Amino acid sequence: MVNAKIYGAVWLGWLVVGTLFYALHLNVSFSKGLYMAVNIGYSIGWGDIPETTIGSRVFSTFYVTIGASFVGLALTFFADAVVADHDNWYANQKQEEEFQNTMAIPNTPRNILRKIYAFTVYEWKQVRAIIVWLFWIAFMVGYAMIGIPEWKFNEALYFAVATCSTGGHYSIPENHWGDDLLFLLTGIFGAIGVPLMGVAMGSIAAFIMHQDTLCLETSSKIKEPVTQQELDMLMDYGLIDKNGKIERAEFVALCCVRLGTDPKVIGHITARFEELDEDGQGDLSMDEILQVSKQKEAEEKGETDKNTEEETPQAA
Repeated sequence: MVNAKIYGAVWLGWLVVGTLFYALHLNVSFSKGLYMAVNIGYSIGWGDIPETTIGSRVFSTFYVTIGASFVGLALTFFADAVVADHDNWYANQKQEEEFQNTMAIPNTPRNILRKIYAFTVYEWKQVRAIIVWLFWIAFMVGYAMIGIPEWKFNEALYFAVATCSTGGHYSIPENHWGDDLLFLLTGIFGAIGVPLMGVAMGSIAAFIMHQDTLCLETSSKIKEPVTQQELDMLMDYGLIDKNGKIERAEFVALCCVRLGTDPKVIGHITARFEELDEDGQGDLSMDEILQVSKQKEAEEKGETDKNTEEETPQAA
């Protein structure tokens, strides 16, 4: 996975190259060059500054192809951030239980506020993305109404949303083409606003998918009849034995595979269990499994102390 800092540097470089090209090739100001870089790169299509040369069109063909990937990559980073708490699964589970308990209480004016607060805390990453996008739209509406006084609120809002959604239905009026600051602000807000809207819309879609279909799909997959093909596959991966019976752990493995877990991952888990089960009795005591964690903590502490000693300058 590409590091976010590398992604940001590449994105900024892409934007600078586009700005310089369009400013110099179309003989416009750098503000309008940025405006055109965002316009073409994100395929917004305002259409108020035409491209009339073959060189510009060839460059734009490649430029927009690269630009489209940045929005998709932004969504990927957001998705990774949402599911990044793998090491904190216990705390996440406790938080989900508290959230479900809160949502189950009877509706009263006070309880509805509690539910809204609980939902915001539980889904904060997605909610934050939507809030940031709404503020971004508000800023765009504000500068558009100030820079173009003849625009009413609904026109400025239409301009902001059409820009961030890459609809491009509304552009800067011709009588304001001399205002470089207006083009500069539109370029900056568009460059960041398009990925922001993509992430915000992804968040809303995630709410709908999670609330309406996830539990039903999970339950449906678990309840599907077991097929001989599934059993053969699990035996091939060594996840069930050939004694003619399906034990509880083997059935759990079957359901995990149905829900999308790679059988090889379950195989690695099984191998790790056997590694910890030194006496080969098929079980682990609480003390044994906790001892592994204590040993790891001790090793990490020893390594940290060693590094600290090496970094500490020796007394003269």
